[in-house]
Amino acid sequence: MGLPMTSKTQIVHGGSNPTRDDLLLLQSLAKHNKIDWWSCGKKTKIGDRLLIYLSKAVKRYFERQGYKVVSCERQNLGYDFNVSRNGEMLHVEVKGVSGLVSKFIITAGEVKCARTDSKFRLVVVTEATVPKRKIELFTPKEFLKFFKLKTIAYFAEDKRGFSP
Repeated sequence: MGLPMTSKTQIVHGGSNPTRDDLLLLQSLAKHNKIDWWSCGKKTKIGDRLLIYLSKAVKRYFERQGYKVVSCERQNLGYDFNVSRNGEMLHVEVKGVSGLVSKFIITAGEVKCARTDSKFRLVVVTEATVPKRKIELFTPKEFLKFFKLKTIAYFAEDKRGFSP
């Protein structure tokens, strides 16, 4: 059996045994109707916990299908996991949203990977705050075709160098 090469929607449960804290977190996020995991993830403790929870859920999803999953999130490579099976490798970036619409922040580095790395796969978790979430996998070509990218920020640096 080869690696998933095209998108295929899967219903994925919250993991084998969500902890009491996991369930409380999901209830809290659903109650407060968080829009996307990145916006809350970078600024709040709840968002950080959701990032960890969803990363674990996606990791378990691949492991149950016989993949070896290695986290590389801290290395800033433009993707979160190296996923391999039978000598084949994928570079998997994970995004999550609480609703049904796949709308999220994606970094320039992640988009660059989608444009240049044929092993890149985007995994989008929708309805991330409920136990029966949906996972959809996109190849680079599918991601660039199905998603509209909008510039929402710029980084400005003084070109003159150090200024007093």
